[in-house]
Amino acid sequence: NCELKVFNTTNFIYRLGVPCLDIDLITINCEGCEFEILETLISSGLISKFRHVQFATHPLLSHLEKPVQRYCEIQERLARTHVIDYQFKFCWETWKRKDIS
Repeated sequence: NCELKVFNTTNFIYRLGVPCLDIDLITINCEGCEFEILETLISSGLISKFRHVQFATHPLLSHLEKPVQRYCEIQERLARTHVIDYQFKFCWETWKRKDIS
């Protein structure tokens, strides 16, 4: 047994001081919580602080609600600030912020 602490994504990122910095890379692979984290980062505007966003998706996990719809919405919203650098749909992808050459 071990103790597990769960933090709110935006609160955690603010505690780290991310809003004051540009971060080179965020990698998200948490067996199903990727959608929630990405949705939160995008809706808060914090996604623009990350030069590269890399994430896995697990659309077949039974506890996820509307995974295909959410995936498509994340793609559309992420495309406002980033462009696809690598994509294996519904598996693993990397997005690069638009101002990065």
